[in-house]
Amino acid sequence: MGGMSTVITVLNPKGGVSKTVTSIFVATALARHGSVTVVDADPQASATEWAFTAEDAGAPLPFEVVPGSAATIRRALPRCDFVIIDTPPGVAEVLDAATEAADIVLIPTMQSSLELTRAWAALDAIDGTAAALFLARAETGSTTFGLSRAALQEAAGGSVYALETFIPKREAIRQVAGVSCPTALHGYDALVDEVLAILERQQHG
Repeated sequence: MGGMSTVITVLNPKGGVSKTVTSIFVATALARHGSVTVVDADPQASATEWAFTAEDAGAPLPFEVVPGSAATIRRALPRCDFVIIDTPPGVAEVLDAATEAADIVLIPTMQSSLELTRAWAALDAIDGTAAALFLARAETGSTTFGLSRAALQEAAGGSVYALETFIPKREAIRQVAGVSCPTALHGYDALVDEVLAILERQQHG
């Protein structure tokens, strides 16, 4: 990817859709591919707190988590192979800066029509930047699962990608969230492989 960092922004204007979980799990998966820093641009600082808690428990995250703001995202992103920006719900200035800085925007969504509507709103807001949508906390046994996947596929085209990989709703993910370093990746490793393949294609396309 050249001498520059690859920047992945995790974004959805709605709260509670696994953005921080996605940021930390994606960063953990990417740590196998190079150096990673998570920029915690959410005033709630959940990613930062997760890093501190994991460190106190004696199992630190395999990357650094640093605080971020619209200004630092625009002017002073960390220098490493991969930068993940964990964004807050609905702070327009931060979302704009994080979108402009991104090589790709990762949009986690849940499988209800309301959640999908929010994901479409996120797509509208990031006009032109490559975006990858995926289902988080997927409940594979339900009818909305197939419908939601079909809706994502339908939205794909141009610089918008619907990832094949989905992240199942798992108690094991919930138990690790905010507490310790993920050891099992529950599909986030496959998700990262898919995102890296898209970036590779973009670079050579």
